[in-house]
Amino acid sequence: YFIWSGWEGDVNVRQNLYIAHMSNPWTIDSERVEISRPTYSWETNHVPHVNEGPQVIVRDGLILLVYSASGSWTNDYCLGLITASVSSDPMDPASWTKRDQPIFKSGNGLYGPGHHSFTKSPDDTEDWIMYHVAKYNNAGWNREVRMQKFTWHADGTPNLGEPVDPNTPIPLPSGEPA
Repeated sequence: YFIWSGWEGDVNVRQNLYIAHMSNPWTIDSERVEISRPTYSWETNHVPHVNEGPQVIVRDGLILLVYSASGSWTNDYCLGLITASVSSDPMDPASWTKRDQPIFKSGNGLYGPGHHSFTKSPDDTEDWIMYHVAKYNNAGWNREVRMQKFTWHADGTPNLGEPVDPNTPIPLPSGEPA
């Protein structure tokens, strides 16, 4: 499958998340299907309305799709989550459940965290998120890259917490040489 953010038509009124089936790693062989559109106030507080940057983790029978919402140039940029069972049809929009609140947002003096990716520690025992965040309040697209370890909720969804205070040292990822 291929998942991306795109416009419904040819005017940027709103960025939705779409999925298409692939017959091999380079060929889409289906029509696109919309699986998420900005609907909640935290997704529609700036124009254009935005769902973008989808990243997927498949874990414990769940497809976890974490995406960025709101305007990347604002303090309100944040991460949302939609989920589906691995036994469901990901091409069926009804297979997906969207959380009504962001799962990662501004905190600890850091604004607008979003557009992320996930990785493992070198020894494969820890989960880490990399994301960009505004360099200061109302910085617009003046942003920097950060990373931090995260854990998991009992329901199998990522517990990203909040952005780590920029003055708090974080340990090296497990297995990383000193």
